[in-house]
Amino acid sequence: MTSRVLLVGASGPLGRAMVGELTAWGHEITRTSRSNAAADRSARLDATDTPQVRQVLDRVRPSAVVYLARPALDDADDVADQVDSDIDALRSFVAECARHGVQRVVFASSAAVYGTSSPSPRSETDALVGDSPYAALKLRSEAVLAEAAASDGFTAISLRIFNVYGAGFSNSLVNRLAGDWGTPPLVHDTVNFVRDYIHASDVARAFALGLGAPGAHSGILNVGTGLGTTNHALLKLCPRAVYEASGEPELASFSIADTSHIHSLWGFEPRVTLESAIRQPDRFFA
Repeated sequence: MTSRVLLVGASGPLGRAMVGELTAWGHEITRTSRSNAAADRSARLDATDTPQVRQVLDRVRPSAVVYLARPALDDADDVADQVDSDIDALRSFVAECARHGVQRVVFASSAAVYGTSSPSPRSETDALVGDSPYAALKLRSEAVLAEAAASDGFTAISLRIFNVYGAGFSNSLVNRLAGDWGTPPLVHDTVNFVRDYIHASDVARAFALGLGAPGAHSGILNVGTGLGTTNHALLKLCPRAVYEASGEPELASFSIADTSHIHSLWGFEPRVTLESAIRQPDRFFA
Protein backbone atom coordinates (compact mmCIF):
# COMPACT_ATOMS: atom_id res chain seq x y z
CA MET A 1 0.00 0.00 0.00
CA THR A 2 1.48 3.35 -1.04
CA SER A 3 0.60 6.73 0.41
CA ARG A 4 1.00 10.46 0.01
CA VAL A 5 3.32 11.04 2.96
CA LEU A 6 4.15 14.22 4.85
CA LEU A 7 7.65 13.72 6.28
CA VAL A 8 8.10 16.04 9.27
CA GLY A 9 11.74 16.54 10.21
CA ALA A 10 13.23 15.57 6.86
CA SER A 11 16.50 17.51 7.17
CA GLY A 12 18.03 15.37 9.91
CA PRO A 13 20.10 12.24 9.18
CA LEU A 14 17.19 9.88 9.80
CA GLY A 15 14.95 12.04 7.61
CA ARG A 16 17.47 11.85 4.79
CA ALA A 17 17.61 8.06 5.10
CA MET A 18 13.83 7.98 5.16
CA VAL A 19 13.40 9.85 1.87
CA GLY A 20 15.24 7.25 -0.19
CA GLU A 21 13.58 4.30 1.53
CA LEU A 22 10.02 5.62 1.30
CA THR A 23 10.48 6.69 -2.30
CA ALA A 24 11.74 3.20 -3.16
CA TRP A 25 8.52 1.82 -1.69
CA GLY A 26 6.52 4.02 -4.05
CA HIS A 27 5.32 6.60 -1.56
CA GLU A 28 4.86 10.19 -2.70
CA ILE A 29 6.92 12.24 -0.24
CA THR A 30 6.57 15.86 0.79
CA ARG A 31 9.57 16.76 2.94
CA THR A 32 9.28 19.41 5.61
CA SER A 33 11.86 20.98 7.87
CA ARG A 34 11.89 23.73 10.47
CA SER A 35 15.28 24.89 9.18
CA ASN A 36 17.50 24.47 6.11
CA ALA A 37 14.40 24.12 3.95
CA ALA A 38 16.00 25.68 0.90
CA ALA A 39 19.16 23.62 1.21
CA ASP A 40 17.48 20.21 1.09
CA ARG A 41 14.40 21.18 -0.96
CA SER A 42 12.08 20.66 1.99
CA ALA A 43 9.03 22.80 2.58
CA ARG A 44 9.36 24.94 5.67
CA LEU A 45 7.24 23.71 8.55
CA ASP A 46 7.45 24.41 12.26
CA ALA A 47 5.29 21.63 13.70
CA THR A 48 4.57 23.81 16.76
CA ASP A 49 3.00 26.53 14.58
CA THR A 50 -0.63 25.44 14.20
CA PRO A 51 -1.60 27.91 11.43
CA GLN A 52 1.44 26.82 9.42
CA VAL A 53 0.60 23.15 10.05
CA ARG A 54 -2.93 23.77 8.85
CA GLN A 55 -1.66 25.52 5.72
CA VAL A 56 0.72 22.67 4.82
CA LEU A 57 -1.92 20.00 5.43
CA ASP A 58 -4.40 21.95 3.30
CA ARG A 59 -1.89 22.06 0.45
CA VAL A 60 -0.46 18.52 0.64
CA ARG A 61 -3.52 16.54 1.80
CA PRO A 62 -1.40 13.59 2.96
CA SER A 63 -2.91 10.23 3.77
CA ALA A 64 -0.02 9.50 6.16
CA VAL A 65 2.49 11.40 8.29
CA VAL A 66 5.96 10.35 9.43
CA TYR A 67 6.86 12.46 12.45
CA LEU A 68 10.59 12.72 13.13
CA ALA A 69 10.74 16.23 14.59
CA ARG A 70 12.94 16.31 17.68
CA PRO A 71 12.51 19.37 19.89
CA ALA A 72 15.67 20.67 21.54
CA LEU A 73 15.54 20.33 25.32
CA ASP A 74 18.47 22.58 26.02
CA ASP A 75 17.64 24.75 29.02
CA ALA A 76 17.99 22.91 32.31
CA ASP A 77 16.08 25.63 34.19
CA ASP A 78 13.13 25.52 31.84
CA VAL A 79 13.11 21.95 30.58
CA ALA A 80 9.83 20.90 32.23
CA ASP A 81 8.08 23.86 30.62
CA GLN A 82 9.67 22.96 27.27
CA VAL A 83 8.31 19.41 27.52
CA ASP A 84 4.83 20.70 28.39
CA SER A 85 4.93 23.12 25.46
CA ASP A 86 6.09 20.43 23.03
CA ILE A 87 3.33 18.07 24.17
CA ASP A 88 0.69 20.77 23.68
CA ALA A 89 2.06 21.42 20.19
CA LEU A 90 1.97 17.71 19.30
CA ARG A 91 -1.60 17.43 20.55
CA SER A 92 -2.56 20.32 18.28
CA PHE A 93 -0.62 18.81 15.37
CA VAL A 94 -2.37 15.42 15.52
CA ALA A 95 -5.76 17.12 15.93
CA GLU A 96 -5.09 18.96 12.67
CA CYS A 97 -4.04 15.68 11.06
CA ALA A 98 -7.36 14.14 12.06
CA ARG A 99 -9.29 17.13 10.70
CA HIS A 100 -7.47 16.85 7.38
CA GLY A 101 -8.21 13.16 6.91
CA VAL A 102 -4.78 11.73 7.72
CA GLN A 103 -5.23 7.98 8.07
CA ARG A 104 -1.90 6.98 9.63
CA VAL A 105 0.81 8.63 11.74
CA VAL A 106 4.13 6.86 12.33
CA PHE A 107 6.03 8.53 15.16
CA ALA A 108 9.71 8.34 16.08
CA SER A 109 9.84 7.42 19.75
CA SER A 110 12.90 6.22 21.64
CA ALA A 111 14.30 3.38 23.72
CA ALA A 112 15.10 6.09 26.29
CA VAL A 113 11.68 5.35 27.81
CA TYR A 114 13.07 2.04 29.15
CA GLY A 115 16.04 3.51 30.96
CA THR A 116 19.37 1.65 31.05
CA SER A 117 19.20 -0.49 34.20
CA SER A 118 18.04 -3.85 32.85
CA PRO A 119 20.51 -6.26 31.18
CA SER A 120 17.61 -8.16 29.58
CA PRO A 121 16.14 -7.15 26.22
CA ARG A 122 13.26 -4.73 26.77
CA SER A 123 9.83 -5.54 25.40
CA GLU A 124 7.02 -3.12 24.67
CA THR A 125 5.10 -4.27 27.76
CA ASP A 126 7.99 -3.76 30.21
CA ALA A 127 7.92 -1.13 32.93
CA LEU A 128 9.09 2.28 31.73
CA VAL A 129 11.79 3.76 33.92
CA GLY A 130 13.47 6.32 31.69
CA ASP A 131 13.73 9.42 33.87
CA SER A 132 15.31 12.00 31.56
CA PRO A 133 13.28 14.92 30.16
CA TYR A 134 13.76 13.40 26.70
CA ALA A 135 12.31 10.07 27.88
CA ALA A 136 9.38 11.91 29.47
CA LEU A 137 8.76 13.79 26.24
CA LYS A 138 8.70 10.60 24.18
CA LEU A 139 6.51 8.72 26.63
CA ARG A 140 3.97 11.54 26.85
CA SER A 141 4.07 11.90 23.06
CA GLU A 142 3.16 8.23 22.67
CA ALA A 143 0.19 8.78 24.99
CA VAL A 144 -1.00 11.82 23.00
CA LEU A 145 -0.93 9.79 19.79
CA ALA A 146 -2.72 6.83 21.34
CA GLU A 147 -5.47 9.07 22.75
CA ALA A 148 -5.93 10.89 19.45
CA ALA A 149 -6.07 7.65 17.48
CA ALA A 150 -8.68 6.21 19.83
CA SER A 151 -10.88 9.29 19.65
CA ASP A 152 -10.40 10.29 16.00
CA GLY A 153 -10.18 6.92 14.30
CA PHE A 154 -6.78 7.06 12.58
CA THR A 155 -3.86 4.67 13.05
CA ALA A 156 -0.97 5.84 15.25
CA ILE A 157 2.21 3.76 15.43
CA SER A 158 5.03 4.73 17.79
CA LEU A 159 8.37 3.14 16.98
CA ARG A 160 10.80 2.99 19.91
CA ILE A 161 14.15 3.34 18.20
CA PHE A 162 17.31 1.99 19.80
CA ASN A 163 20.84 3.32 19.08
CA VAL A 164 21.05 4.54 15.49
CA TYR A 165 24.28 4.89 13.53
CA GLY A 166 25.11 5.59 9.90
CA ALA A 167 25.51 8.56 7.59
CA GLY A 168 25.13 11.85 9.44
CA PHE A 169 24.90 10.41 12.96
CA SER A 170 27.98 12.24 14.18
CA ASN A 171 27.14 11.73 17.85
CA SER A 172 26.88 7.95 17.55
CA LEU A 173 29.73 6.12 19.27
CA VAL A 174 29.83 3.72 16.32
CA ASN A 175 30.32 6.58 13.88
CA ARG A 176 33.01 8.16 16.02
CA LEU A 177 34.98 4.93 16.39
CA ALA A 178 34.55 3.65 12.83
CA GLY A 179 35.87 6.86 11.26
CA ASP A 180 37.76 10.00 12.16
CA TRP A 181 34.90 12.31 13.12
CA GLY A 182 35.57 15.11 15.54
CA THR A 183 37.12 14.95 18.99
CA PRO A 184 38.12 11.42 20.09
CA PRO A 185 35.37 10.08 22.36
CA LEU A 186 35.82 9.05 25.97
CA VAL A 187 35.12 5.29 26.04
CA HIS A 188 34.78 2.84 28.91
CA ASP A 189 36.44 -0.38 27.71
CA THR A 190 34.00 -2.61 29.53
CA VAL A 191 31.41 -5.35 29.19
CA ASN A 192 29.11 -3.35 31.47
CA PHE A 193 28.09 -0.79 28.86
CA VAL A 194 25.86 -2.48 26.27
CA ARG A 195 23.85 -1.02 23.41
CA ASP A 196 21.67 -2.32 20.58
CA TYR A 197 23.05 -0.55 17.50
CA ILE A 198 20.87 -0.35 14.38
CA HIS A 199 21.74 1.22 11.05
CA ALA A 200 19.66 4.16 9.83
CA SER A 201 18.64 2.31 6.67
CA ASP A 202 17.04 -0.42 8.75
CA VAL A 203 15.20 2.14 10.87
CA ALA A 204 13.93 3.75 7.67
CA ARG A 205 12.70 0.36 6.45
CA ALA A 206 10.78 -0.15 9.69
CA PHE A 207 8.97 3.14 9.07
CA ALA A 208 8.24 2.07 5.50
CA LEU A 209 6.72 -1.14 6.84
CA GLY A 210 4.64 0.91 9.27
CA LEU A 211 3.27 2.96 6.40
CA GLY A 212 2.73 0.06 4.05
CA ALA A 213 1.38 -2.68 6.30
CA PRO A 214 -2.26 -3.19 5.28
CA GLY A 215 -4.68 -2.91 8.17
CA ALA A 216 -1.94 -1.99 10.65
CA HIS A 217 -3.29 -1.27 14.11
CA SER A 218 -2.24 1.51 16.44
CA GLY A 219 0.42 0.57 18.93
CA ILE A 220 4.05 0.61 19.98
CA LEU A 221 6.91 -1.39 18.49
CA ASN A 222 10.62 -1.63 19.23
CA VAL A 223 13.05 -0.97 16.38
CA GLY A 224 16.43 -2.55 17.05
CA THR A 225 18.47 -5.60 16.18
CA GLY A 226 17.88 -7.55 19.39
CA LEU A 227 21.66 -7.85 19.78
CA GLY A 228 23.61 -6.16 22.54
CA THR A 229 27.17 -5.00 21.81
CA THR A 230 29.47 -4.20 24.70
CA ASN A 231 31.95 -1.35 24.50
CA HIS A 232 34.71 -3.92 24.77
CA ALA A 233 33.41 -5.78 21.72
CA LEU A 234 32.85 -2.54 19.81
CA LEU A 235 36.46 -1.46 20.36
CA LYS A 236 37.66 -4.83 19.05
CA LEU A 237 35.62 -4.25 15.89
CA CYS A 238 37.36 -0.87 15.45
CA PRO A 239 41.05 -1.67 16.06
CA ARG A 240 42.22 1.60 14.47
CA ALA A 241 39.79 3.75 16.43
CA VAL A 242 41.09 6.89 18.09
CA TYR A 243 39.56 7.40 21.53
CA GLU A 244 40.34 8.36 25.10
CA ALA A 245 40.23 5.35 27.40
CA SER A 246 38.35 5.51 30.67
CA GLY A 247 37.88 3.10 33.53
CA GLU A 248 34.78 1.19 34.48
CA PRO A 249 31.57 3.24 34.48
CA GLU A 250 30.13 4.10 37.86
CA LEU A 251 26.98 2.16 36.96
CA ALA A 252 26.41 -0.65 34.48
CA SER A 253 24.30 0.51 31.52
CA PHE A 254 22.19 -1.60 29.16
CA SER A 255 19.82 -0.89 26.28
CA ILE A 256 18.77 -3.89 24.17
CA ALA A 257 15.56 -4.40 22.20
CA ASP A 258 13.26 -7.36 22.31
CA THR A 259 12.31 -7.37 18.61
CA SER A 260 9.92 -10.33 18.63
CA HIS A 261 6.82 -8.15 18.31
CA ILE A 262 7.85 -6.21 15.19
CA HIS A 263 9.16 -9.43 13.65
CA SER A 264 5.91 -11.32 14.24
CA LEU A 265 3.72 -8.46 12.96
CA TRP A 266 5.74 -7.21 9.97
CA GLY A 267 8.49 -9.78 9.43
CA PHE A 268 11.06 -7.08 10.20
CA GLU A 269 14.69 -8.22 10.25
CA PRO A 270 17.65 -5.81 10.17
CA ARG A 271 19.79 -6.19 7.06
CA VAL A 272 22.93 -4.27 8.04
CA THR A 273 25.19 -5.86 10.64
CA LEU A 274 27.50 -3.79 12.78
CA GLU A 275 30.48 -5.80 11.55
CA SER A 276 29.68 -5.25 7.86
CA ALA A 277 29.13 -1.52 8.37
CA ILE A 278 32.44 -1.05 10.17
CA ARG A 279 34.26 -3.02 7.47
CA GLN A 280 32.77 -0.80 4.74
CA PRO A 281 32.57 2.71 6.26
CA ASP A 282 32.49 4.44 2.86
CA ARG A 283 29.28 2.59 2.07
CA PHE A 284 27.46 2.77 5.39
CA PHE A 285 28.65 6.05 6.90
CA ALA A 286 29.13 8.36 3.91
